[in-house]
Amino acid sequence: MMSDSPWAQSVGVSANAPVAVLYLATAEPMRIAEKEMRRRYVKAGKAVDEMHEEYELFLRENQSRVIVVAVRLPYGKFPSDGEETKRMEQECILKIGRRKLMLSGHFPPSPTDSYLRLAFPREVRPEDKDLDFQLYIPGLSSPFREARFVLKELRFKDQPEY
Repeated sequence: MMSDSPWAQSVGVSANAPVAVLYLATAEPMRIAEKEMRRRYVKAGKAVDEMHEEYELFLRENQSRVIVVAVRLPYGKFPSDGEETKRMEQECILKIGRRKLMLSGHFPPSPTDSYLRLAFPREVRPEDKDLDFQLYIPGLSSPFREARFVLKELRFKDQPEY
């Protein structure tokens, strides 16, 4: 579910570049899978991951206004350098039809959550066909990645989910 489903993809740039796994974190099936994954792998009694708690609060408050794509990064690989973060903020785009939507926010990986989460405005219209992400992901050896999700394939319990 987390790497090969209508809501998840493994994307590479070339045969030599490592593959990056990404998924639509705002889609209900992925939220369910992620909750189960955290239940299994985050040890009881560990310190609270404030960054993940902040992300969960953001998602609860903004679910209907954003589309979040999550990209797995090894912990410690997300640069703390402001230049790379600024470049990511400028170069990550969600194309829907002819519209280009800029990144509206992000949550870096943390000790208990190895995913970089990128938030985009949720501006999908009935006539739209695809979500086309063009991403710059600091911390990957080849940081430019593209992923296309076909909207008609993103259905869960007979409802669109992305």
